[in-house]
Amino acid sequence: RWSGLFARRKHIFCKDETCAVWQLFHVMAGSVAAEALHGRLVPQHVSTALQWNTPPTPAEAMSFFREAVDHFLFCDFCRDHFLRAYDGCEFGRCAVLSSEHDQAKRLVLWLWRMHNAVSLRVLREHPPHGKAIDRRWPAYRDCPGCWTPSVVNGEVLDEENLDSAFDLDRVYGFLLSSYVGRENVEKHLPLQSKVLTDADAERGLLGSTHLQIFQIA
Repeated sequence: RWSGLFARRKHIFCKDETCAVWQLFHVMAGSVAAEALHGRLVPQHVSTALQWNTPPTPAEAMSFFREAVDHFLFCDFCRDHFLRAYDGCEFGRCAVLSSEHDQAKRLVLWLWRMHNAVSLRVLREHPPHGKAIDRRWPAYRDCPGCWTPSVVNGEVLDEENLDSAFDLDRVYGFLLSSYVGRENVEKHLPLQSKVLTDADAERGLLGSTHLQIFQIA
């Protein structure tokens, strides 16, 4: 069904339709957040002909996510899980629009939590054979600064709390940098470096490559 909506039939970064849907949603959420930062969408790459008089809002983006999943997602099991979580206000969904302040940021982080929860559920239902893997995202190798010192140093955190392992400000910056482009947001948002800083070294992170791998029950 998704292929009928878009001209491209082969995905560049994904192996299946579900992955492509997640990528689309993250780009949309990041674009709404980027627009909120400076008043127009990715100004260095979008012509004035493509700009809008009334920019999309977090509420409109969330409504689109739900409608798109409900009507177009081919995976019935995936659709039911998404809609149940959405309608049940899980992962901070209802908090996104709870106030006017930082709605776009809360939108980006809610979608990130939702995606991580799906990854953990899939891992729990289909455990890998052999070496344990950690499906939480972003991976440490991609954004070491996104992970909290406690996790890097091997302390066991609450695996039910998807925020506990991460520095949310750095995760937010990583997501915008990844899906909108650093050049389009860095002048308006002080994105945290993806490499370890001197302050990180002082906290004992430098040189540590150990991550606590949770056994997902």
